[in-house]
Formats: sequence, structure tokens, C-alpha cells
Amino acid sequence: DFERARTLVPNPIPRPPWQKSDVCFDCHKPFGPTRLRHHCRSCGRSFCQPHSSSTLRLPHLGYDPEVPERVCDSCRRTLDEQNLAERVAWRLARCRDYHQDALTPYFETGLDSAEEVALRVTKAAIALAKSIPLGAQATVAVETVDVLRKY
Repeated sequence: DFERARTLVPNPIPRPPWQKSDVCFDCHKPFGPTRLRHHCRSCGRSFCQPHSSSTLRLPHLGYDPEVPERVCDSCRRTLDEQNLAERVAWRLARCRDYHQDALTPYFETGLDSAEEVALRVTKAAIALAKSIPLGAQATVAVETVDVLRKY
């Protein structure tokens, strides 16, 4: 099963080769001791700091999904537009499925009882409440609810 699952995961897109240029691709100012060269991890071109100050996660290029990588302003705009388009398409598909009574729930109604769903939601809400700074009264209230849930 593991070998079959590994074949279903898409391979990352090859990383673009870095283009070593003497000038910034955007402003065409020369690199030197005060203007350093930075490479966009998405397109591979050379940019100065003002034109490559953004960072994004690029797991599709094989980079660590937890570490944001340097990207140029143009790639940032393109990737942001793609991300927005994907999110809108996903939401439209969910709305379409809802209106066609074909919406797949996030949990299995036949397998999960209402109590199990309520327990999961309560645990998540308590974990979220404990992870944010709260005042003394709110902290006591969260701890009280957690004790009541456990016992």
C-alpha cells in the first residue's frame, strides 16, 4: 500500500536554473558591494533586494513546505493570483455541490455520531482558546469547561 501511495504523490516541478546576471532583471541597476544579487526561487532570475523582498512557500518546486523562500515581485503576484483562483474555484465547486445535494461532508455522518462530532469540535475550541492569550476570567472559564468535558 505504501509503494502504491508513493506513486500517487506528484513529483515536484524541476527548480529553474539560476540566471546569474550583472544587473537586476527589474530595474536594470548593476549589482555591486552595496546592491546585492538575490535569486528568485520561482523563476531563477537575478534581482536586487527591493524587487525580491517577498517570501512564499514553494513545495511544488521541491522546497521545504514549512520554509518560505525568496521570490521576486512578479512571481509573487502570479502565485497570489493562482492561489486566489484555486480557492475561488474550490469554493464555487463546494457551492455547486451543495446546490445539487452532492456536497461531501467533512465528516462521515453514518460513522460519526453527533456526540463524537460535538466532542471533536469541543476539543478543538478548547485547544484554540488555550493557545491564545486570555484574561484571568476567560482562562478560568476555559479551564472549567475543559474539566467538565473530561469528567
